[in-house]
Amino acid sequence: MQKIKLLSFFIFLIHPFVFSQNPCGLDLLTVNDTSFCTGESVLISALPEYDNYLWDTGSEDQAISISTPGTYTVSTSFTTNNLVTNGNFSSGNQGFSSSYSPPISGTQSLAEGKYTITTNANNAHSNFFGIGDGNFMVVNGSTTPGTKVWCQDVIVEPQTMYNFASMVINVAVGDLAILQFSINGEEIGSSFTAPNIVGTWNEFNATWFSGTETVAEICVINQNVIALGNDFGLDDITFTTLCSFSESITVTDIEVITPETDLFHQICVGEVINLNTNGMGFSEYSWSNGHTNSNINVRTSDTYTVTLVDYNECVQELEFIVTDKEDCEKIVMPNVFTPNGDSKNNLFVPVTYEYVPSSTLKIYNRWGDEVYYSQSVLEGWNGKHFSEDCPEGVYYWVLEYQTSKGYHHTLNGYVNLLR
Repeated sequence: MQKIKLLSFFIFLIHPFVFSQNPCGLDLLTVNDTSFCTGESVLISALPEYDNYLWDTGSEDQAISISTPGTYTVSTSFTTNNLVTNGNFSSGNQGFSSSYSPPISGTQSLAEGKYTITTNANNAHSNFFGIGDGNFMVVNGSTTPGTKVWCQDVIVEPQTMYNFASMVINVAVGDLAILQFSINGEEIGSSFTAPNIVGTWNEFNATWFSGTETVAEICVINQNVIALGNDFGLDDITFTTLCSFSESITVTDIEVITPETDLFHQICVGEVINLNTNGMGFSEYSWSNGHTNSNINVRTSDTYTVTLVDYNECVQELEFIVTDKEDCEKIVMPNVFTPNGDSKNNLFVPVTYEYVPSSTLKIYNRWGDEVYYSQSVLEGWNGKHFSEDCPEGVYYWVLEYQTSKGYHHTLNGYVNLLR
């Protein structure tokens, strides 16, 4: 029988990223596994309903053509779920707070440190110009830096990315207003100035990660201290969930070539991996361990060879090299436990804890106070602090561990204590 080189081909596999990168639970790619022959190309297309796309190739198109092996990732982002009430001021002067005050009834010109809600800036002051799409907030800036122009309290989800945005207009000639977003008293993003052309609207935004926060006071503050000018308007204020996620397609070269080419795999102790010939049209399989299937399961590192015979009686030999894998540590922590003395789920202890030489576990309450520390993670936390029962609720845990190779890693998360 003549030994010949078999046809080379590629296989696509879909690998969605881990969620921290997909908070909105949506998909970008829905294609199934597919293949194409060497020298050909295939068009990979993201779903059409998104406003922007960015591939790791640099392309911003919805679809790209690929013809070489590798991993290709597409990303998109958008905002949703606006939490601001009356952000377009359609309901007038309500739903927000301000360190500025409305004008005195009967006055014709908006004084310094005052604001009003109107459809035309000229209604507030004879030297103001600019209109909006309905009501907007017109402000005569004060000379006190950091003054809160507009604020509102919103309920937020922990561990979530948000986008704070507002439209801003310059309504008078003079020094430009210098504005800043702030949340819970802390400035976010960079300061920004009102447009230098009177009557022109621009949108500004900044992103914020909520961390452990559940309530946020969101504010637009004015940093300008110049009395001449410093007159502006706000409209369409939004505070939205920022959805940003990615999905990838891996193009794997599984070219079946001459026997001297090795196929490499890695294995952990106790693990079972499958060595697969991906045989298409072969009539015989002869493995070095005596098996005659198209694929075999192995449990140990070694070199495994298989002789393939196709229906044309052409022969090809493949060699698989299986080596011991590094960093096989596996840790899985529960998200709830019930230390109520019923002998069921009484301890906060790892569900899976394998190949971990050493580790420490710290647990914090909602105020950031450490309530538990242990260098014996498998002993488990019984829900007590200094022999006193901790109250029911959500606790934050941090597990620091060392790998078999001496590297240090950290895991963290939340656990719900129920009694």
